[in-house]
Amino acid sequence: MTTDRILLNGDRLLITKPGVDASGSPADSNKIFDSDWAFGGAIIASGFYEGLYEGVGGAVGNHAINFPATLDYIPSVLIFDALPPGAYVGGNLSDGLTIFGPYLVRYNPITDPNDKRYQFATVTTSQILIPYLPRVGVGFNTITTGNYSYTYDSAGSGTRFRAFAYCIFAV
Repeated sequence: MTTDRILLNGDRLLITKPGVDASGSPADSNKIFDSDWAFGGAIIASGFYEGLYEGVGGAVGNHAINFPATLDYIPSVLIFDALPPGAYVGGNLSDGLTIFGPYLVRYNPITDPNDKRYQFATVTTSQILIPYLPRVGVGFNTITTGNYSYTYDSAGSGTRFRAFAYCIFAV
């Protein structure tokens, strides 16, 4: 017998532990996620965003994930660095896999190798803004930790991309 562990009903998402039916009224201890929990709020939108690795010519800028509608408050967001199915990673195709990792990049500016900087996203009432990765390599900034590996070549053409999975919550 199979158990329905996911309930998606209107504006509520509920995911239960293995063997616990989501259609009943499971105790919080039997849930993995419930969008009705006070910390989460309702899910406004979720999705996958893909953009160029750097701005045109290495220009500074942001990846912008637009909300479905402008809100009158700043929502909570959850962002993951991601690689979509069919991405070329190290010359190999990631067949049918979406690979996730926490969004975090720490780097050393070329102007001061001892200065450790973090790259953060900002959230407005209408967008998530994620800075382009600092340029890396000889004469550029150096990535010291984080998800530099979450870049890919979408068609084996040498053009690098970055992708993000995101979830936007009402607060």
